[in-house]
Amino acid sequence: MTSINIDTCNFVLQYPTTKLTQWIHSQPKAVSNPECCAHCATTRLSVAGLTTIPELAPIHNAFHIGQYTHVISLATSLASSLSPSNTIPVSILKLRAQIALGEYDAVLASQEVRGASSVDYEAVKVLAQYAKSGGDSKAGDAAMSLVQREGDNASVQVCCGTVLAGVGRYQEAVELLGRHQGSLDA
Repeated sequence: MTSINIDTCNFVLQYPTTKLTQWIHSQPKAVSNPECCAHCATTRLSVAGLTTIPELAPIHNAFHIGQYTHVISLATSLASSLSPSNTIPVSILKLRAQIALGEYDAVLASQEVRGASSVDYEAVKVLAQYAKSGGDSKAGDAAMSLVQREGDNASVQVCCGTVLAGVGRYQEAVELLGRHQGSLDA
């Protein structure tokens, strides 16, 4: 059976082509292209007008094209010069890049995630725990618990949507990601 890579909210997952294609075509208002997810990076970047957030543009671009080590480097070097409103989004991208590189323990041990001072970091924690477990289906319950409390948060939508899709709860993932309010990632 042929597989394709799907960038579901920036966490690369493997799905059998036939299963994915059947699922996509069974969903109203779902994706029309079976080779990408409903929120593929190319569409997000062009439709969302990334140029309106020039400070985040290089980090978002590096993340969406899979240059995760560059994301970490950029986030670290720009940390002191970021505007306060972009500090958490850049930190979240950095942590998600670390997850994509398999650095789950580093993410879970990071001060931001351990302290979980915001719901954004709680969402990253759920994603890191899911990735570290190798796709444990119990992660879907943890994701849904966070979604029920903070489902309108963009990081919760992206991270928990990724987990839900990864455990096969596609409908819940699509519904969650459909709630976004102009998020570049959702």
